[in-house]
Amino acid sequence: MSDDVDALLSQPLPSVADAGFSARTLARIDRWAFHNWLIDAAAVTVCAVMGFLLVPVPALGDLVARLTPQLAASAPVGLALGAILLTLCFERLLRPL
Repeated sequence: MSDDVDALLSQPLPSVADAGFSARTLARIDRWAFHNWLIDAAAVTVCAVMGFLLVPVPALGDLVARLTPQLAASAPVGLALGAILLTLCFERLLRPL
């Protein structure tokens, strides 16, 4: 009995004809992921444009000129940006799809 089972398990399984089902499914997943990314990018772009329209331009220039040296020397801001960058890198590397 065990010889029969060993012989059966040692043989490779026959290939399953899926008539392109796997390729169609992966293509559908790729289209869905791209669609979601496109919606996310459009939403972020619209929010950024609306935010910039609400900020007065001359005041923004003065604010950036005053805050840039302070932000560059700020350790908490550097740590926060580093943590965000590290998180994004790990998220991209460890994403299953």
